[in-house]
Amino acid sequence: MSKHDNNIITNAAPHTIKKFELIEAYVDRWSRKILEFDKSKGVIYIDCMSNSGVYYDDQGNEIKGTPLLVSEIIAEAMTRYTDK
Repeated sequence: MSKHDNNIITNAAPHTIKKFELIEAYVDRWSRKILEFDKSKGVIYIDCMSNSGVYYDDQGNEIKGTPLLVSEIIAEAMTRYTDK
C-alpha cells in the first residue's frame, strides 16, 4: 500500500486473525468476570494498538478487527448486567 493510499481496509494475515480470535475469547471471559464482581461499576477497555475495524482475509472475505469485536462483546455483556 502506498503512503498516499486512503484505503484503510487492509488484509489480515492468518496470525492476525488468530490474534483477533484470542482477544475475542479473552475479552468475553474478562468482561464477565469483572461485571460479576459485586463492587464493579462497569467495564473500561482501552486498546492503544488497535488498527482498522475491518480487514480482508486471504480469500477476500471481510472480517472484524479488534475494535469491532471488543465493542460488540462488551455491548452484549452490558445487556446482561444492566445495573452496571
